[in-house]
Amino acid sequence: MPSVVWTIKVNKEMDKLVDELVRKLGYTSKAEFIREAVRDAILRKNIGLLGLFSMDKFQSVKDNPIKALERLANLRVDKEIVEEELNKGIRDVEKLITK
Repeated sequence: MPSVVWTIKVNKEMDKLVDELVRKLGYTSKAEFIREAVRDAILRKNIGLLGLFSMDKFQSVKDNPIKALERLANLRVDKEIVEEELNKGIRDVEKLITK
């Protein structure tokens, strides 16, 4: 898959925090850390959107709130999203191993 380059500006405090996290968590670069952070954020947002959609759907039905929460707890993230994130993780690990 072709890559693109992002250019972002952050303040010095953010840069220092990212440097510290990269070092403490064993990342090879800021780019590696940022890519993982973006993937995590996308996954969390997708999970959040699923929850918001589900809560809206559940609120429109007059029902026992405990049962509605149980149905919400049983919802799952789309298989395609999970597979895509796993594949990205596998590729990242393979890159680290083959360096």
